[in-house]
Amino acid sequence: MHFEIASPPPDIELGFPRKPLRYLACAPPAGVGPDTGVILFVCPWGMAPEDAYCHDVLLPRLAERYDCVAAAPVYFGIGVKPGGGGTIRKYLGDAVAALPFPEQLAAAAQAGMTELPKEFALSLSAFPEYQSFGFMPALDCIAVLADLLGRFPVRRDRLHCFGSSYGGYVACLMLNSFHVLVENSGFTAAQPMEMANHEFDAYHWTRIGGLRVPIREASPWTFRDPAARAFAGPAVMAIRDCSLPDHFAPSKSLVRSYHSTEDTLIPIAGKRKFWAALDGKAALRATEIVPGMLDGKLFKTMTHGMDASLIGLMADAMADVPFAGNDAATDFERGTMREIVAEDRVYRVQYGPDLTIQVELQP
Repeated sequence: MHFEIASPPPDIELGFPRKPLRYLACAPPAGVGPDTGVILFVCPWGMAPEDAYCHDVLLPRLAERYDCVAAAPVYFGIGVKPGGGGTIRKYLGDAVAALPFPEQLAAAAQAGMTELPKEFALSLSAFPEYQSFGFMPALDCIAVLADLLGRFPVRRDRLHCFGSSYGGYVACLMLNSFHVLVENSGFTAAQPMEMANHEFDAYHWTRIGGLRVPIREASPWTFRDPAARAFAGPAVMAIRDCSLPDHFAPSKSLVRSYHSTEDTLIPIAGKRKFWAALDGKAALRATEIVPGMLDGKLFKTMTHGMDASLIGLMADAMADVPFAGNDAATDFERGTMREIVAEDRVYRVQYGPDLTIQVELQP
């Protein structure tokens, strides 16, 4: 099932226009019953809800196994991160295919060139979206949760969120909105190089026409110009920092978190700070993956993400989770207002009983 939210949360930081927010959802095979809950899956970089694995395998399996409406948002900026030639074509459209440039790359590859020099890096733009790094995707996920609650008669004491890598990080930003949060190898803070790789001489690589090609993601963020509206200053970074205890309100949420002790992309020291920030805020089961835990099925490597089975990971996380939470009132029914002070700014999210959210930024 495909759904669309015509008016998603506004971009309160940079003021970019918003496109309608789309998401995919899959109901259990028997339909939505009296015990059906919600699982919101937040895709990592390199995966999209429309991908065959997510659409045809993961969401249906989650929906069936846990009697939940399983949904995956096409969140803000999901098209920014290149995941391969297919993704480049998908987000740049037919314009790239129509240009002779790919043919030139193919000819270069046939002539023996293996890699395009970095000075010829392509700039990938997903305007009006950009690498918000967690903040806008989290708001989008909350908007999708609200839409699901209004669209399906689900149990409001069975709200789950699941994400891996970047998706796990986005999930952690929404901790207080779910009864159960499962994250694997998530970031714990925004990465300047990812937000503005044009300022850090950073690249990602893909293949076009058989040639390895450097890609830069177009971004409005700057870390160099404090006078710019898009200056990623201390407040912008602070609101994205999951190691700050004040970002989380005390809750009854259950958190299941996994991280490799040998992760070089997101060192475990940062994840330990996140775990410490949850002390007194949530019921945490943290699992540090060490070499002796590799089984070739659930965890396969010690590198970032452990090449973990997402279906197996969810099963492990849910093994000791009660069928339902002990509170069916959501932030929407409560009219919760979350106000987070980040340096010289105040970020405010107001939940409404009519399943709306209002977001504000001061000053």
